[in-house]
Amino acid sequence: MLRGTPQSFWLMAAGVPLSVFLAWAEIKLPALVISEVTAGQTFRHAALAVGILLGATLAATVLSNFCCIVLNAYVSRYRFRQCVRLEKKAMHCFYQTYEKKETRDLYARAQSAIWMFNGKVNLLKVPQKSMDLLQNALCYGLFGTVISFVSPWLVLFLTAAPLVNWFCVRAYQKYEYETRAERTDVERRLNYVNDRAADFAAAKDIRIYGMADWLKQLSKALFDKDVAWQKKLSGRQFLTWLADLGVILLRDGLAYGVLIAMSLRGEITVDQFVLYFAAISGFATYIGNIMTAWNEMHAASLVVSDFREFLDLPDGDGTGEPMPGNIFLLRRRSCSIMFLSAMTVQKKTPCMIFPLHSTPGNG
Repeated sequence: MLRGTPQSFWLMAAGVPLSVFLAWAEIKLPALVISEVTAGQTFRHAALAVGILLGATLAATVLSNFCCIVLNAYVSRYRFRQCVRLEKKAMHCFYQTYEKKETRDLYARAQSAIWMFNGKVNLLKVPQKSMDLLQNALCYGLFGTVISFVSPWLVLFLTAAPLVNWFCVRAYQKYEYETRAERTDVERRLNYVNDRAADFAAAKDIRIYGMADWLKQLSKALFDKDVAWQKKLSGRQFLTWLADLGVILLRDGLAYGVLIAMSLRGEITVDQFVLYFAAISGFATYIGNIMTAWNEMHAASLVVSDFREFLDLPDGDGTGEPMPGNIFLLRRRSCSIMFLSAMTVQKKTPCMIFPLHSTPGNG
């Protein structure tokens, strides 16, 4: 990414300190207002203190949104270049390698790396989640320092509790990765059947040979297999969410109970209670975000590995000799594609040569 779009990387890096400041201002602002009111400060003093923090928050928010807008533009341009790169590789790949089922499945998984979902591209998730991991780690340290004034043991407990969710998510991702070949095969076959059935060029053959019922049965069978895989994944994901919910109830319940007990005993003031309460809530959130960013970064790295593996496929036939240019012939009569070997081909019918690959070495 640093070579392809370095501007995107630095924009991501610039958003980290801005996000950390906004997270700190979010918990500091209510505590500051209560502190100014309970301390008996003048209205001018309170308005100045709160106004400075609000102004800094507004400036950081505007700058963060500006970085996001510019980043989206760079990401779209980078994604387009990678789409072109992938399609060129598919065109130049050695045809015997490309026609293998394993290669077609690998190509389908490589295409998923450049798909965009809700403005996110899998190919860029690794650097994005790396920045998210750094941002949440800094917020974890900042909020943990605040909570340590309540009890250092509370920080340890809040940190250790989400490990249960981490192991559950890793187990789900391992199952998802191990079954990706079977799921990709079903999805690719289903898409092919549906596309061919809706193709007007195939309508004549479908009617002549009575293939309509067969295509319906085949599509239904593949659709049922695809739904079965989705049910398996959804069931395992639901169990992961259920375990995470139980950990959240236990973790937050104990933390808030300790804070309320300290407030009732008069060990902390009202503004401190508000600050610690917000810090505990944010602290738990950032621990979960750290786990989520790490798991998503690991999942995205597997998708990127498929993308790189497809690009590393050989363009030649394995002999080490360069492939000749202009390797495709289009027959004028049959309109079929012929692959020329290294041997001399005798042309008995008039042919038109199209230089689809003009550079020697492309296959």
